[in-house]
Amino acid sequence: MLVELRLENYAVIENLAVAFASGLNLLTGETGAGKSVLIDALSLLLGEKASTDVIRSSADRAIISAVFEIESGAAKTVARILEDNGLDSECDSVILRREIALGGKGRVFINNQPATVAVLKQLGPYLATVHAQNETLAAFDGPARLALLDAFAGSQTAAEVFRRVDPSIHTDIVRIDGAEVNSGEPVIELRGLARSILTAERTALNFLQHLSGIATLTAQFVAAAANARVKILDTRKTTPGLRQLEKAAVVAGGGANHRFGLYDMVLVKDNHIASSYGFTELVNRIRRIRKARPQLRIELEADSLEQVRNFVGLEGVDVILLDNMTPAQMREAVALRKNQIKFEASGGVTLEDIRRIAATGVDYISVGALT
Repeated sequence: MLVELRLENYAVIENLAVAFASGLNLLTGETGAGKSVLIDALSLLLGEKASTDVIRSSADRAIISAVFEIESGAAKTVARILEDNGLDSECDSVILRREIALGGKGRVFINNQPATVAVLKQLGPYLATVHAQNETLAAFDGPARLALLDAFAGSQTAAEVFRRVDPSIHTDIVRIDGAEVNSGEPVIELRGLARSILTAERTALNFLQHLSGIATLTAQFVAAAANARVKILDTRKTTPGLRQLEKAAVVAGGGANHRFGLYDMVLVKDNHIASSYGFTELVNRIRRIRKARPQLRIELEADSLEQVRNFVGLEGVDVILLDNMTPAQMREAVALRKNQIKFEASGGVTLEDIRRIAATGVDYISVGALT
């Protein structure tokens, strides 16, 4: 995602800095207002051929620079390109700078390291796509078009479908669950009667597509969080009859499982306390549960910082769930941590805001949208 674009002595512009917010940004103006100047400058940063004609009158060079935040789906490819060209690949963003000089000796820098226009051209399709009449950068670049990676899941389930239809079908799982798969690559190879294979095919594909979709989305959330310390959790909001399979797909995508049911963890929600018993009775019940089942994890839901302050001092509580809190409130809550208690963030988490949530210091982030 383009975060900032800077122009110096470019065309008629002496100095300009444009910041872009997440989501949709619109540049509007009458014909001749200069919208195309910005697009042309961006294209130069993405590897287009340059001309000294773009240098502002009376200047000896034009400088174009931009900051791009690396999208989760392109992170590995961008890192590989940078690494292959001897550039720093341990970064969440890329800073591109191109200088066009009157003498024809231009310079390129990527993350403040000298580079070439060829590297810009390699990176371009993974940082931005310029849409104009009859052209897009990505659509005409073969490797970019084909390099659509998914996280794979459901191999054993699909293989079992074929075995149930015809035990004589031989299945060879080529890609294990959790592997990244390129478009067009085989994941399972089959040998057997064509009639049996075609009978089972659609059901097997339905499982593969559904479970791989969950794994891929989970992998996107894990990558977007950009914090190895934080675990991305699923919830009990699963498709009826498919909970075990869907939760396995979450793990294949790099996430972790929350509780499977009402039996393997105690989660006390705010409405439980409000409708059934007060704080004193809550303390007594936690003690009784901890005594009866010492290995059972106990989690309390808090929807205010006042509740967090009350909960952190309770003996026997493992996790406090921060329900629909802002990142600022989450930071305050985490600062109250006592007795190695863990914190879970929950409520409307999206790919756009998960990095900010992960940076607050919480230990878990639960995402109902995964399943």
